[in-house]
Amino acid sequence: MTKKEWMKIKEEEERNPDLKVRNDVVRNYVENHGKPMSRRELLASGVKTFSAAMTLPSIYNVMANAGVAEAEELVCSKGGNTDLVPMVTLSLSGGAGLSGNWVPHDAGRQLLPSYNRLGMGATSQLVVDRTEFGGAPFIASSQILAGIRANSATSTRGGTAFLGVCVVSQDDSSNNKFDITGMAAKAGLEGSLLKNLGTRQTETGTKHQYAFVQPPTPLVVGRYDDIVGALGVAGSLNALNSNQKSRLFKMVEDLST
Repeated sequence: MTKKEWMKIKEEEERNPDLKVRNDVVRNYVENHGKPMSRRELLASGVKTFSAAMTLPSIYNVMANAGVAEAEELVCSKGGNTDLVPMVTLSLSGGAGLSGNWVPHDAGRQLLPSYNRLGMGATSQLVVDRTEFGGAPFIASSQILAGIRANSATSTRGGTAFLGVCVVSQDDSSNNKFDITGMAAKAGLEGSLLKNLGTRQTETGTKHQYAFVQPPTPLVVGRYDDIVGALGVAGSLNALNSNQKSRLFKMVEDLST
């Protein structure tokens, strides 16, 4: 911008105070913000690492949070400290499930004539790994299986089972009825304190619609502290004894279902 152009803008601002206010907002934004960046540039800047670290609480926050102690007291009174989550739903949207990982079978539990469309090749050359997870039929070359094994203990895998359900789907659509949380809850697989957790403001708490049975109303959580807050109490409610707190949580649960 030339000096002449700058002087002209200043003159217009003196005649029109509203224009000066708008221009000041623009100047402040330009001076304090970097240039726009693409998605690739954003990821390359380290935002993925930062976001992953941000979701985990520090040990100092955990020790200082009274809600954690409350949650620990409630959980220990309801079950053992080795209890696992009844069921976890992994939504493989965005391309995570493009390559074949799970080996579907026919109604008689026999291999299909071909798995070419799943990228697994001919049936005669298929290697199925059933050594863990209740005999779940993973293809031996599955990278999801490899990742799970690399990041879990043998005892955890021994207490975990996988269930595969073949369905007709649409490409990355929220109209897919993939969520089986409702059926699992009806079968008795649900949390003893928090019935259902989700990450989205939907009926299922996930990107997908429910299949056949509507699940318990999910508590939408985005971080560890959300769960701690749901298990603990704050303010004057801390004066309640354990029995009163349990009755309070039961009442809230009944009102939410």
